[in-house]
Amino acid sequence: MKTKVGIVGLCGQSIFMRINHFHKPEETLHASDVHQEVGGKGYNQAVAVKRLGGEPYFLSAVGNDTYGNNCCDYLTNQGIKHGIIKKPGKTALAVILRDKNGNNQVTVYPGNTLEEKDLPIFFKEGNDFDFLLLNQEIPPTVLNSVLEWAKKNKIKVILNPAPVTSFTSQIIQYAWLITPNWHEVRELFALNEVHHLDDLISVLPKLNFPRMVVTLGKEGALVLEEGKVHHLPAIKVKVVDTTGAGDIFNAALVVGLGEKMTLLEATKFALKASGLSVTKDYVMPSIPYREEIIK
Repeated sequence: MKTKVGIVGLCGQSIFMRINHFHKPEETLHASDVHQEVGGKGYNQAVAVKRLGGEPYFLSAVGNDTYGNNCCDYLTNQGIKHGIIKKPGKTALAVILRDKNGNNQVTVYPGNTLEEKDLPIFFKEGNDFDFLLLNQEIPPTVLNSVLEWAKKNKIKVILNPAPVTSFTSQIIQYAWLITPNWHEVRELFALNEVHHLDDLISVLPKLNFPRMVVTLGKEGALVLEEGKVHHLPAIKVKVVDTTGAGDIFNAALVVGLGEKMTLLEATKFALKASGLSVTKDYVMPSIPYREEIIK
């Protein structure tokens, strides 16, 4: 049985440009390369769940424009069920500048977004979801409604608390599992005095949270479960582009859990998926298929 995952998130168009250095005031630069693709945290997660062997259903909103059509067409071509709602206005757009050192500067136009009135189509589809995979790129009112529905219907929620906001601490109580990165866990739990990995390992069991996976980039991940912390290493690869790696990690994690892997086993699976992804440029081309991970 495939893992059935409900995902609510942002989707839009991303434009990547490679430049030698970032702009100085009033400076015009010529890009050495340009790449366009669809994306967004929830969107990336939906595509990754599908490629890794799960069955996603994705809800989002776009504008009635070319970028919105691109979002819908790509999901359809990937065989992903979705409830993308077209609204008057423009689709979300992100422009990513990358310098010669691999650093990024990102500017986002949020475009159309979901409203609570858009949720019934998701709830109708969600009777047999194994998990919900959620993030904070959607309005708090929408996220709160989805979380309350999940609680009422006893559906486990995996919350990727990105980006962390003042609302995050209010909603983590709804989550069966949270997956912050190093910066997010420090901000979320006000761990201002935690500066080293060993410090974080010692403090995690004291946070009164039943289970958590903290992603650490090239340092792997920490798994908190039943009061114990396990440090799992990342696979060793040549890093080309880390964009979207966190989304791919979360997608692989939920697929593994849906296949009855333990949390440790699912995290190892997720580390392999995200590790493979950073060996390729951009996001959509880097999302691995199940066969690649097995190999």
